[in-house]
Amino acid sequence: MAGRITFWQILGPALTHRAISVAPRWKGRAAVNKRTIALLSLAAIVLLLTAFVGFGPAFATQLRACQSATNNPYATNCLSSASGAVVIGFVLYLAGALAALVAWIMGLITTAHIRRWGWFVAVLLISPLGSLLYGLAGPTQRNA
Repeated sequence: MAGRITFWQILGPALTHRAISVAPRWKGRAAVNKRTIALLSLAAIVLLLTAFVGFGPAFATQLRACQSATNNPYATNCLSSASGAVVIGFVLYLAGALAALVAWIMGLITTAHIRRWGWFVAVLLISPLGSLLYGLAGPTQRNA
């Protein structure tokens, strides 16, 4: 279309400040490094597996104790008496979820920008594995 205005025509000048540099420099190329997406996805997978496998039983035991203490008038003690393993597991889970979310968003933006819709759907539906696969084997440019 001749009169079509793109996203980068509207916000491009506002986002090209030297400190920000969000707008892509090359038309048709990915604005985010695939290595970053792959590393974030791999970190998310490792952190989540460590949280579930290593600290999941302690977390489940704490939750079960809290459930049985609901009839107790001192139920707030349940939350404040968490062991170190429960806190470590929860922090690992939150860090993994945050890394997965950032990698997922970066993967979606990058694949949409280079108009690779197959990779976009893969990243959308099977994150963080889709983000990891895109980061390792995905394209960086549009189809010719």
